[in-house]
Amino acid sequence: MPLNDASIRNALPRDRQYKLYDGNGLFLIVTPKGRKLWKMKYKLTGKWGELAFGRYPDVTLAEARQRARDVRVDLDAGRNPALKRRLARANELARAGDTFADLVSEYLDVKRAKVTPSTWARIESNLRCNALPVLGALPIADITPPLILAVLRRVEARNALRMVEKLRSDLRGAMDFAIATGRFIGANPLDPINSDVLKTRKATSFPTLENRADVGAFLRALADYPGRPETRLCLLLQILTATRPGEARGASWAEFDREEKLWRIPAERMKARVDHVVPLTAQALALLDELTPMTGHSKLLFPGMADHSKSISEMTCTKALKAVWPAYRIVPHGFRALFSTMANDAGHFRPDVIEAALAHSERNAVRAAYNRASYLRERRELSKWWADELDKMRKAAKVVSLARGKAPRTAPGVVIQTAKVT
Repeated sequence: MPLNDASIRNALPRDRQYKLYDGNGLFLIVTPKGRKLWKMKYKLTGKWGELAFGRYPDVTLAEARQRARDVRVDLDAGRNPALKRRLARANELARAGDTFADLVSEYLDVKRAKVTPSTWARIESNLRCNALPVLGALPIADITPPLILAVLRRVEARNALRMVEKLRSDLRGAMDFAIATGRFIGANPLDPINSDVLKTRKATSFPTLENRADVGAFLRALADYPGRPETRLCLLLQILTATRPGEARGASWAEFDREEKLWRIPAERMKARVDHVVPLTAQALALLDELTPMTGHSKLLFPGMADHSKSISEMTCTKALKAVWPAYRIVPHGFRALFSTMANDAGHFRPDVIEAALAHSERNAVRAAYNRASYLRERRELSKWWADELDKMRKAAKVVSLARGKAPRTAPGVVIQTAKVT
């Protein structure tokens, strides 16, 4: 017989718990202490399960029957009611728990150990300045694609399209972290936000020198750089070793082994977070000898003027390039493209060796371990070839014949020869 409120109220405790059945899987458990608990038994994909609906009279008979009917609807549709309940509970906890600002704080703490300090500072600044003012106070579970898009549109309106790309990547990482830690249920809200809904930035490479004559002219002008010699040597070290600007600027004396002629850059200073070894040529060792009297007493090869515990800034090197060659736009990172282009065009070295010299990540872990072990001899040869090529280009003089009366457009160090028109 179906239950009624009178039969439930009159159900007295016994020595052992017992059940009162209402039908369609719904029943009431009466415990020896007199508690009365609603439960429902169901079967899905051949397996039995139970759901608890709460305690009587907090949950009335009518409410228990309604919950049982809702479960039947889910079962008829093939949905697992237990899983649905767990997801709902997780959403409740997410809404009542951390805000997006809390998530970002924890995410940055974890990220700090996985990226270089400069990269971490960029991510932190990007999220703090562009995302937190809009999303910071919201519960993590309330973050939706339209809210994310609104944040990105604010940056896009400034025409900072490169920053939009970085911010989208940073937000995706934070929301992936929220999903992994159980504070967001469902797909990442960044998934539908792609190039179809945002302006796209035209891909450009880092500006660099274009030919051997330009390289030679630049190197001759660099030798006459009127600023601090440490800045000149920093740029020259980067050119010689094809390292990233931050890797050269942040170099410490402890990383250099002059006997083995190796520069060992620790993983925490590398973009891929993997130790990197750079062979040192005779030209690079001579550079270190020149630098030692200037900064050998310091921890860093290129300390800043105001604070010796920090390296010179990227802007210092960029300004130096502008001073060396005002009419030619070059950025420090462009020297890696120059090395890659000339090394590949030369045809003397395998592409894998060149990629290893550039510290580009190998996706295959086994190949990566093999590369680090086997390429050093070939990379020494590559480094020597590159340093010798730079010397050849620096020593060469460019001669240009111009008709009288035409204004010459020259690079630093170019020799102009004027000829008569007959």
